[in-house]
Amino acid sequence: MEPRRSGKIINIASIAGLGAGSSHSPGYSATKAGVVSLTKTSALDVAGANIYVNAIACGGILTPPLEDYLARASEEQRHRVNQLIPLGRVGRPEEYASLAVYLASDEHYLVGQVISPNGGMII
Repeated sequence: MEPRRSGKIINIASIAGLGAGSSHSPGYSATKAGVVSLTKTSALDVAGANIYVNAIACGGILTPPLEDYLARASEEQRHRVNQLIPLGRVGRPEEYASLAVYLASDEHYLVGQVISPNGGMII
């Protein structure tokens, strides 16, 4: 990318890396915080070569593992998951994919940003 003086890097972080995260998985939160830091420091290093580095810090995504969990969960557990999210639902994969496509495009001025599609969850 540097020799071409052009490129887009999109890191995948997590909302858990933006704050205290989950007390049940401090290692996960710490590694995702590392991805956030890597995104910002890398962006500074390569911005002069017209390389855009950004990250998506995902909130809950309705992927097969989460679908399996929700299918086995009690009504109370499903309600608790949705209650954590102000929009009242988990994000769909295509909602995250559309952000990745945007970040990969030439239609923005975003460098070193960590964008968190999360339905309104604030950490």
